Amino acid sequence: MRINRAKIENFRLLRDVEIGFEERTTLIVGRNNSGKTSIAELFRRLLSDRALSFRLEDFSLGCHECFWTALLAYRAAPDASETLGQLPAIKLVLDIGYEVDATDLGPLSECIIDLNPDCHEARLEFRFAPKANALQLLFADFTEPLESHDEDRARVFRSLGDRIVTAYSGSLEAVDPNDATNRKMLEPKLLQVLVGGGFINAQRGLDDDTFRERDVLGKVVEVLFQSALNDDLDPERRTTAEQLKEAVDQIQGDLHIGFNAKLTSLLPTFDLFGYPGLLDPGLVTETSFDAISFSTITPGCATAGSMA
Repeated sequence: MRINRAKIENFRLLRDVEIGFEERTTLIVGRNNSGKTSIAELFRRLLSDRALSFRLEDFSLGCHECFWTALLAYRAAPDASETLGQLPAIKLVLDIGYEVDATDLGPLSECIIDLNPDCHEARLEFRFAPKANALQLLFADFTEPLESHDEDRARVFRSLGDRIVTAYSGSLEAVDPNDATNRKMLEPKLLQVLVGGGFINAQRGLDDDTFRERDVLGKVVEVLFQSALNDDLDPERRTTAEQLKEAVDQIQGDLHIGFNAKLTSLLPTFDLFGYPGLLDPGLVTETSFDAISFSTITPGCATAGSMA
């Protein structure tokens, strides 16, 4: 058996893409920011223990407008059932071909649900989609007036980034290629059994950081910090951890304001390079420090936080 096609929606640069795979080797070639890394990262994510873990940044840029529209609709009519359908979902559909005369199809046999003797493909659909109560989890406490200003949008999306994990969930279904209404729920980890793969990371300094390993000391400190935050027996340890988190949040806010003010003064310089073009988004930075996920700090190189 082999994967014949993959259809990807709403993952990073892949808003709506379909890929066909050759029988032996498929080479994906394209210019920068055409989606090559997005394809590799999606498969890396689904074939690892992080299959159900996606962030707001993983949604295509166009999906951000969907979140904003859903928020405004929810504010106008909190009980409207159709508003849930406005929230975007990340989706991957795989068409897997197989030999009908094969003596044993292994785990793929669970995915074949059609009754058409002329159909030689099984279809799998993975979705990272909103839960039934996603609107309440995402938007319930947004009570301040909202305008379409950059400040309001930035404030909303900063909050959404922390809520996606609880408001969304991943699921895997077998779908009848001849009848999309005929479906069967599967365990998402089945993808790791069906699809085998390995990855060779690019050897370059400026690269996608989604798979960067943290140092051992940073992991130890993270465990200690989480333990202190959840310590019901020692209030002093918990108070110290909470104060540290508040201090980091304050630093993050101050740095975000100061950095963007400096960046704004540089924007006219980018005009010399033709940026932004017709299809480029405006340049906006978002500063993020994580007080929980520590890394070590070495002289001349502070890595305790990240800035995107």
